[in-house]
Amino acid sequence: AHRQVRTVLFFEPGSEEIQPQYHPYLRECARVLKETRAPEVQLLVEGHANLRTTRKAAIGLSRRRARAVEALLSELGVPEARVEVQAYGCRRPRVPATRRGATSPWNRRVELVIPGLPVPGQGAAGSADA
Repeated sequence: AHRQVRTVLFFEPGSEEIQPQYHPYLRECARVLKETRAPEVQLLVEGHANLRTTRKAAIGLSRRRARAVEALLSELGVPEARVEVQAYGCRRPRVPATRRGATSPWNRRVELVIPGLPVPGQGAAGSADA
């Protein structure tokens, strides 16, 4: 059985700096990726930004956010081949781009997705979402 693990890291406006409260989670994520021998287990790092500037600037900021997470995971020993980075800019908002949504922290984020993580103690059939 496999599950998909998804978590969200939030960022300050205009910043790609990873906030300290996320470091323990990223250390644990790195540990899991290093200990999981299954090559199909990859980490997808999806960068997002809100629409406070141009769409082009939002793509750049979302890419820098995702790359910052990728760099920290690399420092923690995760091989580059296990991480894929996607930058979405403001194209996938969690909060619609209304006046309030344009600056929502839910749109200033990196989502970490680990598809295909084996569920301990279960066979190959079925799936679970975490």
